[in-house]
Amino acid sequence: KHQWGFRPDKGYGGRGGCSHGHTRIPVGEWVHVAYSYDASRSLHRLWVNGSVDREFFRRHTLTRKVCDEDDAPVRLFSKADGIKVAQVRLSPMARDLGVTAPVRVFIHENAWRDEGYVHVQPVRDDLPVPVEIEVMNVHIPFFTLAERATLSSATAPINVPIPKCKFPCLKSTLVVKVKKDGREIWRHETFIRNPKPETGGMSKFYSGKGPWDGRERPDWRIEADNTFTYKKQPIFPLMIYAGRPDCFDELADIGFNMISMRPPKGVKKWEWPAMKEPFFARAAEKGVTLTADGDEPGRPAQGFDFLMDEPYDYTFETFRDRFMDARNGRLHATTLPLVATQNNQTRYRETSMACDILAPDPYNKGRGPLRNIYDAIRAACADVDHLKPVMCIVGNYGTAKYRPDPEELRTMCYLAIAAGSTALGFYSWDDGDVPGGPMDTSKMPDQIAAYRRLFKEFKELEPALTTANVGIPEVVPREPRGFFPCVKKGRDKRIYLFVASDLYRSATRTLVIPSAAGRTAKLLFAPWREGKLAAKPSLAFNAKGAAEVALPPVSSAVYVFEDNNDGRGK
Repeated sequence: KHQWGFRPDKGYGGRGGCSHGHTRIPVGEWVHVAYSYDASRSLHRLWVNGSVDREFFRRHTLTRKVCDEDDAPVRLFSKADGIKVAQVRLSPMARDLGVTAPVRVFIHENAWRDEGYVHVQPVRDDLPVPVEIEVMNVHIPFFTLAERATLSSATAPINVPIPKCKFPCLKSTLVVKVKKDGREIWRHETFIRNPKPETGGMSKFYSGKGPWDGRERPDWRIEADNTFTYKKQPIFPLMIYAGRPDCFDELADIGFNMISMRPPKGVKKWEWPAMKEPFFARAAEKGVTLTADGDEPGRPAQGFDFLMDEPYDYTFETFRDRFMDARNGRLHATTLPLVATQNNQTRYRETSMACDILAPDPYNKGRGPLRNIYDAIRAACADVDHLKPVMCIVGNYGTAKYRPDPEELRTMCYLAIAAGSTALGFYSWDDGDVPGGPMDTSKMPDQIAAYRRLFKEFKELEPALTTANVGIPEVVPREPRGFFPCVKKGRDKRIYLFVASDLYRSATRTLVIPSAAGRTAKLLFAPWREGKLAAKPSLAFNAKGAAEVALPPVSSAVYVFEDNNDGRGK
């Protein structure tokens, strides 16, 4: 398959900037391929023979240009061995090279909210705005519900609620219409599942006795602010990949509250489910959970259901199909959140259609600044419209040259939290074939010690970590970037200030929190690393709500306000 990629800034490391094509290029035939970029919509398209092969909207890049510098080279046909090129043209105009739909529709079913929504993104300049967007949820003709909204811009998207279904957890038809002066000019039809976590059996619905059939409320809940509760208690999920059965007790003791288990080496794939099953009861005894391979009502200590991991060549439709397959039980209540892991930032919105929790994996292993993590999580939050939780996958593996030191690991976590992540996953414990190799963190005492120290800190910060961010303070100067703060109002009513730096030197920045004017924040957790500048024991905010913060290289600090001021940033 053909593929292309770009970096958002010269020298800015990290993964996830590539877009992979779907169409296979035939052998022995001439094919017209093209790439176009519409800056007004941040719309990237790959064309094959006049048809759109791949498109995505990348608003969250650090720059507004595909090529950041006027004299930077554009490399074409990299690694394209064995092809002939007849002609190459470059144009400053974003052209439509074939017939395209006037809008792009992204369907987000959201089991833990009152309704899902349809994200409607205009993609053509000739769309005769304003137009009416009508979203219909059709069960049978006399159970048709509709929501309507006006799309006023040919570039800016809108979200339209999916009408609530009379019979949750049943398949229905979703129809999206674009109308001008009452006349339909375009439509899109697909199927949806109408998932719901509090749904009883069919007889309950038809008898009119209410939604319950004797089952308990599902253990997991995604709250309105995208935080989590488990068995009615707030929780900050800390998941580890590739835990082996012989390490189960150790992982629970370290502080992971969700474990994704891998079979012992040599065990056949079909033998593993029966071997894993007893560990759910053991997890319940230890107060932890296991990631689930499918939603099994009544099984104890089930964690999230990880539906897909870094889908490489999925089409737009494939994501929807995977979600439909995972929610295919008639009137079967949703009890576990579905997670989709994605390392390609260009595909966050597409991937989020197939899950309840989007899990970006920034692949920030030994290359590029740690701010890649912050940018990836911010991008993911934007692409789910802040209506679904985001769970950051933190890479803690590799040879000594590449794996993070303890303070880097800590800072990676706080960068994700500052950006809006309400859960963390760690890759990995033992995912390699070579004992003691770079993927076998279980044989790395320094990494295990870092986990223990970090989770002890997280335990004390649990009142804050189980809440959503309430503000992002302004950082002065804005450039160069380097400091990434957030404010949380803890369940203990205290106001917490998290600050992380990815700079490779000690530095000072000014944080501006207007509502903190005249207040003082006390250092709660100092950086683990020493530097020329140490974190101040307290921050005194002046009459304008400004205070100077100092941090050593690649480090983090947590402050708490000495009163109940909300500390909201701009």
